[in-house]
Amino acid sequence: MDLITKLRANAVPPEMIAAMKVSVLSGDCPFCARSGFKSIAGHCQQAHAVASRELRDLLGFTWTESICDKSLHDKLHELHLGTNPSALGTARGPRRVSARGIEILRASAAGWSKGVPREVKAAAGRKGGAKNKGKRAWNRSDEHGRRAMFRRGCRCQECDAANKAYWVAANAKRRAPSNG
Repeated sequence: MDLITKLRANAVPPEMIAAMKVSVLSGDCPFCARSGFKSIAGHCQQAHAVASRELRDLLGFTWTESICDKSLHDKLHELHLGTNPSALGTARGPRRVSARGIEILRASAAGWSKGVPREVKAAAGRKGGAKNKGKRAWNRSDEHGRRAMFRRGCRCQECDAANKAYWVAANAKRRAPSNG
């Protein structure tokens, strides 16, 4: 069983993985021990058929951590400055995250609201929802003075009255005996 297969099967001790991470960061190949690479991910892809993202997952790097030479990193950073997609996603869909990145996100999210009073969390939720009211496209077939417009964010007197009338009728129907 070769080293790459052992890594894929999680059969490599953590000390060895730590040593492999150090060698990758210094530009040495963790699989064949050749050295002097500016882009170790490119070498691993061509020589060992291990893609960049798989290499990062196998060794515990995030997909955004730089594992190439500092001079190459700076050159590429300058070249692509301002073109990186946001963490929320891209036009092609949600952004994929590495296994290590998922661990970091979960650890961060686990404690974000500990010790925060319930009222503060509720207010934060209301603030986010209220900020987005009325941002959706309006259904042109709905008119003012209808509950549908109230539900879409309109708070004019006619729409507010229509919403109240809806609930008065709904509550009256709920209170009416069901066996009659």
